[in-house]
Amino acid sequence: MTKNLLKIALSLPLLTSCVSTIDQTIPLSDEFQTSSTVIILDNPSFRIPDSVYNNDLGIYSVVNAETSWKSSQKNLVDRKKDISFINYILFDDALSFISAEYEVDDTQRFSFTLQQNNENVSTSKCEIFSQSLTKETEANDIEFSSPSSHSSHNTRLKTYLVCAITHNQKLWQLTLKSYQNQTTIVQVKSDDRSYQVEDISQNVSLVKKGDIIEQRHSAPWRSLSSGLEFFDNKEQVGALSFVGKPKIWLKNDLPDQTKQLLVSINYSLTMFNWLDSDWR
Repeated sequence: MTKNLLKIALSLPLLTSCVSTIDQTIPLSDEFQTSSTVIILDNPSFRIPDSVYNNDLGIYSVVNAETSWKSSQKNLVDRKKDISFINYILFDDALSFISAEYEVDDTQRFSFTLQQNNENVSTSKCEIFSQSLTKETEANDIEFSSPSSHSSHNTRLKTYLVCAITHNQKLWQLTLKSYQNQTTIVQVKSDDRSYQVEDISQNVSLVKKGDIIEQRHSAPWRSLSSGLEFFDNKEQVGALSFVGKPKIWLKNDLPDQTKQLLVSINYSLTMFNWLDSDWR
Protein backbone atom coordinates (compact mmCIF):
# COMPACT_ATOMS: atom_id res chain seq x y z
CA MET A 1 0.00 0.00 0.00
CA THR A 2 2.81 2.41 0.95
CA LYS A 3 4.68 1.65 -2.28
CA ASN A 4 1.56 2.34 -4.34
CA LEU A 5 1.04 5.71 -2.64
CA LEU A 6 4.68 6.56 -3.28
CA LYS A 7 4.29 5.75 -6.98
CA ILE A 8 1.22 7.99 -7.21
CA ALA A 9 3.00 10.84 -5.44
CA LEU A 10 5.99 10.56 -7.77
CA SER A 11 3.79 10.47 -10.87
CA LEU A 12 1.76 13.60 -9.98
CA PRO A 13 4.46 16.09 -11.06
CA LEU A 14 4.73 14.27 -14.40
CA LEU A 15 0.98 14.44 -14.96
CA THR A 16 0.61 18.10 -14.02
CA SER A 17 3.63 19.11 -16.09
CA CYS A 18 1.80 17.99 -19.23
CA VAL A 19 -1.06 20.45 -18.64
CA SER A 20 -0.59 24.21 -18.93
CA THR A 21 -2.89 27.21 -19.30
CA ILE A 22 -1.86 29.13 -22.41
CA ASP A 23 -4.53 31.86 -22.41
CA GLN A 24 -7.96 32.94 -21.22
CA THR A 25 -10.94 34.12 -23.23
CA ILE A 26 -14.74 34.44 -23.23
CA PRO A 27 -17.30 31.90 -24.50
CA LEU A 28 -18.76 32.82 -27.90
CA SER A 29 -21.04 30.92 -30.24
CA ASP A 30 -19.35 28.78 -32.90
CA GLU A 31 -21.46 30.49 -35.57
CA PHE A 32 -20.17 33.94 -34.63
CA GLN A 33 -16.54 32.86 -34.32
CA THR A 34 -16.43 31.10 -37.69
CA SER A 35 -17.88 34.18 -39.42
CA SER A 36 -15.60 36.68 -37.66
CA THR A 37 -12.00 37.87 -37.61
CA VAL A 38 -10.22 38.17 -34.27
CA ILE A 39 -7.55 40.73 -33.40
CA ILE A 40 -5.29 39.55 -30.55
CA LEU A 41 -3.24 42.07 -28.54
CA ASP A 42 -0.37 41.70 -26.11
CA ASN A 43 -0.84 43.25 -22.69
CA PRO A 44 1.76 46.02 -22.20
CA SER A 45 4.45 45.20 -19.65
CA PHE A 46 4.73 48.86 -18.69
CA ARG A 47 2.22 51.71 -18.49
CA ILE A 48 4.68 54.41 -19.57
CA PRO A 49 5.58 55.99 -21.94
CA ASP A 50 2.33 56.64 -23.81
CA SER A 51 3.82 55.07 -26.94
CA VAL A 52 3.23 51.59 -25.45
CA TYR A 53 -0.45 52.06 -26.37
CA ASN A 54 0.34 52.65 -30.05
CA ASN A 55 -0.43 49.28 -31.62
CA ASP A 56 -1.03 47.56 -34.92
CA LEU A 57 -4.49 45.99 -35.05
CA GLY A 58 -4.42 43.99 -38.26
CA ILE A 59 -5.06 46.49 -41.05
CA TYR A 60 -5.58 49.27 -38.49
CA SER A 61 -3.07 51.22 -36.41
CA VAL A 62 -3.41 53.13 -33.15
CA VAL A 63 -1.29 56.30 -33.13
CA ASN A 64 -0.88 59.43 -31.00
CA ALA A 65 -1.96 57.66 -27.81
CA GLU A 66 -1.85 59.98 -24.81
CA THR A 67 -2.67 59.48 -21.12
CA SER A 68 -2.90 61.93 -18.23
CA TRP A 69 -1.69 61.45 -14.70
CA LYS A 70 -4.33 60.12 -12.33
CA SER A 71 -5.68 62.86 -10.06
CA SER A 72 -7.07 61.84 -6.65
CA GLN A 73 -9.22 63.51 -4.04
CA LYS A 74 -9.43 61.95 -0.57
CA ASN A 75 -12.25 62.83 1.85
CA LEU A 76 -12.55 61.63 5.44
CA VAL A 77 -15.86 59.83 6.06
CA ASP A 78 -15.42 58.40 9.56
CA ARG A 79 -12.74 58.14 12.27
CA LYS A 80 -12.78 56.00 15.41
CA LYS A 81 -10.34 55.34 18.26
CA ASP A 82 -10.52 52.14 20.29
CA ILE A 83 -8.51 51.67 23.52
CA SER A 84 -9.03 48.29 25.12
CA PHE A 85 -8.15 48.80 28.81
CA ILE A 86 -9.33 45.27 29.66
CA ASN A 87 -6.77 43.76 27.31
CA TYR A 88 -4.18 46.22 28.65
CA ILE A 89 -4.78 45.20 32.29
CA LEU A 90 -5.36 41.45 31.83
CA PHE A 91 -3.16 40.56 28.88
CA ASP A 92 -0.59 43.36 28.80
CA ASP A 93 -1.87 44.43 25.36
CA ALA A 94 -0.68 48.04 25.25
CA LEU A 95 -2.19 48.93 21.88
CA SER A 96 -4.82 51.41 20.80
CA PHE A 97 -6.40 51.34 17.35
CA ILE A 98 -7.36 54.29 15.17
CA SER A 99 -9.61 53.42 12.23
CA ALA A 100 -10.37 55.92 9.48
CA GLU A 101 -12.61 55.64 6.42
CA TYR A 102 -11.93 57.73 3.33
CA GLU A 103 -13.84 58.23 0.12
CA VAL A 104 -11.33 58.44 -2.74
CA ASP A 105 -12.26 59.91 -6.13
CA ASP A 106 -9.86 59.26 -9.03
CA THR A 107 -9.92 60.82 -12.50
CA GLN A 108 -7.80 60.03 -15.55
CA ARG A 109 -8.00 60.90 -19.26
CA PHE A 110 -6.69 59.21 -22.39
CA SER A 111 -6.99 59.57 -26.14
CA PHE A 112 -5.78 58.05 -29.42
CA THR A 113 -6.25 58.16 -33.18
CA LEU A 114 -7.15 55.14 -35.33
CA GLN A 115 -5.63 54.88 -38.80
CA GLN A 116 -6.21 52.67 -41.82
CA ASN A 117 -3.71 52.78 -44.70
CA ASN A 118 -1.95 55.65 -42.89
CA GLU A 119 -5.10 57.78 -42.97
CA ASN A 120 -6.95 58.94 -39.85
CA VAL A 121 -10.39 57.33 -39.59
CA SER A 122 -11.42 58.15 -36.02
CA THR A 123 -10.34 59.80 -32.77
CA SER A 124 -11.25 58.73 -29.24
CA LYS A 125 -11.14 61.01 -26.20
CA CYS A 126 -12.02 59.35 -22.91
CA GLU A 127 -12.24 60.05 -19.20
CA ILE A 128 -12.27 57.55 -16.32
CA PHE A 129 -13.89 58.40 -12.99
CA SER A 130 -13.80 55.99 -10.05
CA GLN A 131 -14.83 56.10 -6.41
CA SER A 132 -13.36 53.83 -3.76
CA LEU A 133 -13.75 53.36 -0.02
CA THR A 134 -10.43 53.11 1.79
CA LYS A 135 -10.22 51.84 5.36
CA GLU A 136 -6.98 52.55 7.22
CA THR A 137 -6.13 51.14 10.65
CA GLU A 138 -3.19 52.29 12.75
CA ALA A 139 -2.09 50.54 15.94
CA ASN A 140 -0.32 52.69 18.55
CA ASP A 141 1.48 51.83 21.76
CA ILE A 142 -0.48 53.38 24.66
CA GLU A 143 2.57 53.81 26.89
CA PHE A 144 4.95 55.34 24.33
CA SER A 145 2.43 56.82 21.83
CA SER A 146 4.46 55.43 18.99
CA PRO A 147 2.95 53.85 15.84
CA SER A 148 3.25 50.07 15.86
CA SER A 149 1.64 49.05 12.56
CA HIS A 150 -0.46 50.42 9.73
CA SER A 151 -2.80 48.65 7.31
CA SER A 152 -5.29 49.70 4.64
CA HIS A 153 -8.02 48.07 2.57
CA ASN A 154 -9.57 49.45 -0.61
CA THR A 155 -13.02 48.66 -2.01
CA ARG A 156 -14.05 49.94 -5.44
CA LEU A 157 -17.58 51.29 -5.22
CA LYS A 158 -18.20 52.53 -8.76
CA THR A 159 -16.44 53.28 -12.03
CA TYR A 160 -17.51 55.44 -14.98
CA LEU A 161 -15.97 55.61 -18.45
CA VAL A 162 -17.09 58.27 -20.94
CA CYS A 163 -15.66 58.45 -24.47
CA ALA A 164 -16.35 60.85 -27.34
CA ILE A 165 -15.49 59.08 -30.60
CA THR A 166 -15.43 61.07 -33.81
CA HIS A 167 -15.79 58.85 -36.89
CA ASN A 168 -16.89 59.69 -40.43
CA GLN A 169 -17.81 63.22 -39.31
CA LYS A 170 -20.22 61.82 -36.73
CA LEU A 171 -19.91 61.93 -32.94
CA TRP A 172 -20.46 58.70 -31.02
CA GLN A 173 -20.73 58.39 -27.26
CA LEU A 174 -19.40 55.36 -25.41
CA THR A 175 -20.30 55.04 -21.73
CA LEU A 176 -19.55 52.31 -19.20
CA LYS A 177 -20.97 52.15 -15.69
CA SER A 178 -19.71 49.59 -13.21
CA TYR A 179 -20.97 49.25 -9.64
CA GLN A 180 -19.74 46.87 -6.97
CA ASN A 181 -21.08 43.31 -7.52
CA GLN A 182 -23.45 44.42 -10.29
CA THR A 183 -23.69 43.81 -14.03
CA THR A 184 -21.68 46.27 -16.09
CA ILE A 185 -23.79 48.64 -18.22
CA VAL A 186 -22.33 49.79 -21.56
CA GLN A 187 -23.98 52.08 -24.11
CA VAL A 188 -22.85 53.07 -27.62
CA LYS A 189 -24.91 55.67 -29.45
CA SER A 190 -24.95 58.63 -31.81
CA ASP A 191 -27.77 61.03 -32.61
CA ASP A 192 -29.57 58.53 -34.82
CA ARG A 193 -28.05 55.09 -34.17
CA SER A 194 -27.08 52.81 -31.32
CA TYR A 195 -25.58 49.40 -30.61
CA GLN A 196 -26.75 46.99 -27.95
CA VAL A 197 -23.99 45.80 -25.62
CA GLU A 198 -24.22 42.81 -23.26
CA ASP A 199 -21.89 42.04 -20.38
CA ILE A 200 -20.26 38.58 -20.28
CA SER A 201 -19.60 37.08 -16.86
CA GLN A 202 -18.02 33.82 -17.95
CA ASN A 203 -14.35 33.02 -18.24
CA VAL A 204 -12.77 30.22 -20.28
CA SER A 205 -9.22 28.96 -19.78
CA LEU A 206 -7.44 27.52 -22.80
CA VAL A 207 -5.50 24.55 -21.45
CA LYS A 208 -2.90 22.66 -23.46
CA LYS A 209 -2.79 18.95 -22.70
CA GLY A 210 -0.16 17.35 -24.89
CA ASP A 211 -1.05 18.40 -28.45
CA ILE A 212 -4.69 19.12 -27.58
CA ILE A 213 -6.10 22.50 -26.46
CA GLU A 214 -9.14 22.22 -24.20
CA GLN A 215 -11.55 24.84 -22.89
CA ARG A 216 -12.28 24.89 -19.17
CA HIS A 217 -14.84 27.24 -17.63
CA SER A 218 -13.80 29.10 -14.50
CA ALA A 219 -15.94 29.53 -11.41
CA PRO A 220 -18.59 32.29 -11.80
CA TRP A 221 -17.17 34.41 -8.98
CA ARG A 222 -13.87 34.65 -10.87
CA SER A 223 -15.47 35.79 -14.12
CA LEU A 224 -17.21 39.09 -13.34
CA SER A 225 -17.14 41.38 -16.43
CA SER A 226 -14.91 39.12 -18.50
CA GLY A 227 -15.97 40.68 -21.79
CA LEU A 228 -18.65 42.28 -23.93
CA GLU A 229 -20.81 41.37 -26.94
CA PHE A 230 -22.03 43.96 -29.47
CA PHE A 231 -25.31 43.69 -31.39
CA ASP A 232 -26.90 45.70 -34.20
CA ASN A 233 -30.64 45.03 -34.46
CA LYS A 234 -30.18 41.77 -32.50
CA GLU A 235 -27.42 40.53 -34.84
CA GLN A 236 -24.04 40.05 -33.18
CA VAL A 237 -21.41 42.18 -34.91
CA GLY A 238 -18.51 42.16 -32.45
CA ALA A 239 -17.09 41.02 -29.13
CA LEU A 240 -14.31 41.93 -26.70
CA SER A 241 -12.44 39.83 -24.16
CA PHE A 242 -10.87 41.57 -21.17
CA VAL A 243 -9.31 38.36 -19.80
CA GLY A 244 -6.05 36.84 -20.97
CA LYS A 245 -4.70 38.54 -24.06
CA PRO A 246 -7.23 41.20 -25.14
CA LYS A 247 -9.22 40.03 -28.16
CA ILE A 248 -11.48 41.98 -30.52
CA TRP A 249 -13.87 40.07 -32.81
CA LEU A 250 -15.39 41.70 -35.90
CA LYS A 251 -18.05 40.14 -38.12
CA ASN A 252 -16.54 39.57 -41.58
CA ASP A 253 -19.45 40.88 -43.66
CA LEU A 254 -19.63 44.30 -41.97
CA PRO A 255 -19.02 47.50 -44.00
CA ASP A 256 -15.53 48.95 -43.61
CA GLN A 257 -16.80 52.02 -41.77
CA THR A 258 -18.66 49.87 -39.24
CA LYS A 259 -15.50 47.85 -38.59
CA GLN A 260 -13.51 51.05 -38.08
CA LEU A 261 -16.03 52.29 -35.52
CA LEU A 262 -16.12 48.98 -33.65
CA VAL A 263 -12.31 48.87 -33.50
CA SER A 264 -12.25 52.40 -32.04
CA ILE A 265 -14.89 51.45 -29.46
CA ASN A 266 -13.19 48.23 -28.46
CA TYR A 267 -9.72 49.71 -28.25
CA SER A 268 -11.09 52.51 -26.06
CA LEU A 269 -12.44 49.83 -23.72
CA THR A 270 -9.16 47.90 -23.87
CA MET A 271 -7.09 50.97 -22.96
CA PHE A 272 -9.54 51.68 -20.13
CA ASN A 273 -9.02 48.15 -18.79
CA TRP A 274 -5.22 48.55 -19.00
CA LEU A 275 -5.21 51.89 -17.21
CA ASP A 276 -7.72 50.90 -14.51
CA SER A 277 -7.90 47.12 -14.06
CA ASP A 278 -9.45 47.54 -10.58
CA TRP A 279 -12.87 48.36 -12.11
CA ARG A 280 -13.55 44.65 -12.63
